[in-house]
Amino acid sequence: FAEAIAADSRDTRISLRAKVELAHARLFRDPAHGADELLELAEHAIPVFEELGDDRALGRTWRHVGYVRGGMQCRNRDWELAAEEALVHYRRAGWSAAGCLAELAAALFFGPTPVQDAIRRCDELLEQATDKPGRANILVYKGGLEALAGQFDAGRSAIAEASSTYQEIGDVYGLANNSGRILGRLELIAGDYAAAELALRESCETLERFHDWAGLSTSSADLAQALYGRDRGEEAKAWAERAETCARTDDLSAEFSWRAI
Repeated sequence: FAEAIAADSRDTRISLRAKVELAHARLFRDPAHGADELLELAEHAIPVFEELGDDRALGRTWRHVGYVRGGMQCRNRDWELAAEEALVHYRRAGWSAAGCLAELAAALFFGPTPVQDAIRRCDELLEQATDKPGRANILVYKGGLEALAGQFDAGRSAIAEASSTYQEIGDVYGLANNSGRILGRLELIAGDYAAAELALRESCETLERFHDWAGLSTSSADLAQALYGRDRGEEAKAWAERAETCARTDDLSAEFSWRAI
């Protein structure tokens, strides 16, 4: 609708913004529209937004590019760079940077940055965070990084603090997609498969309610790993099949996750 109105008024900026957001939404709803479509559109839109000085549109577009590069294509260094770029524009626009901080911290957790370097970057971001959601989004992934460093209690403490904030502000999705998912990863690394199952099962239930099939696919694969670790092979197989069903063919992270288990 916004795209149609913008076309009628010949407003290129609004038309491009609508197209970018539509392409991003289709990644979650319509398998016929893929990552390449969004990246091609972003490549065209970014110079236009730069010329117009539209920091809000630039921030959103760089976030979407980062999601595709990291969340789907596993190019996590590119994800980190895109999230850093988005963060600059969000701050210039005066919008809450909480979402950018989540994606930047996630890229640090999943990507090639050495663990101690990533933890230090998270500490820098925590000092710069201006609101509770932003702080929570960083703490979750710092907790995951602490687990990769073998500091499981410190990791659980960071994730627990983030979870408390999500509960306080009523962010049910953040509680599932961030806290639950990363706590599950932490417990898998720690070898506590019962705790991992509990966290990941709750995460999967919420992600299914939100119809987040991409998130559900990877969380289902993690849950399958937890169940396999508890010698419950048939249940693990069922959840791996669930992950396969939810995975997009162009989502490399989801595709290798269910195959691994």
